[in-house]
Amino acid sequence: MSEETAAISPCNLLERIAIQSSPSIVSLDTETSALYPRDGTVLGISISNKIRTGAYIQADAMSAECVDMLQKIINTSTVVFHNAKFDIAMLKYHFGLTFRENYTHDTLIMHYMLDETVGSHGLKDLALRFTDYGNYDKELEIFKKDYMKTHGILKENFSYEYIPFDIICTYAATDAAVTLELYEKFGKVLFNADKVKDVYFNIAIPALFFIIDMENNGIPFD
Repeated sequence: MSEETAAISPCNLLERIAIQSSPSIVSLDTETSALYPRDGTVLGISISNKIRTGAYIQADAMSAECVDMLQKIINTSTVVFHNAKFDIAMLKYHFGLTFRENYTHDTLIMHYMLDETVGSHGLKDLALRFTDYGNYDKELEIFKKDYMKTHGILKENFSYEYIPFDIICTYAATDAAVTLELYEKFGKVLFNADKVKDVYFNIAIPALFFIIDMENNGIPFD
């Protein structure tokens, strides 16, 4: 998903982001075959380093060189996720990537800090409310329903590994682009509210990393 579309190898893409773009902020997202790291695999990683732009890299294309380049980006950038607990656990377990607590953000938590209304923090809901991307997962949902009907698969047994590359690529890249845009919009409010900002940086984000470590040791959290 990009205003400019071009074929480029994963390592060259990451190198361009790491060196040529010199990003101060990047958003990351993962598509996976399961909800817990030990139950499945990472199918791909999406990344965005500027508004209205996103890219998706299939996990099979992530060579050791690509992983090293992505770690370099993480080490030199502020990294944003939506539901970071899920993605960080996946990226740590399957790729050995590490993240810096003071330079990691979560737009799900950011929105919760600004609006505690139950059930309103999902990425797709926030995209509809705060961006002009609209219902961008419509094509994916149509494929999913048709596939389950054709193959007799229950919803709980459906895996994203069944989704064709051309569909999941656009969907996943847009996830990253939406996350970056939400970060910029929420940050303008949250980072200028001293009390909320203090809770976010000193309680919410440290708690996020603490819970990730606890889950890694076998204690699941919702």
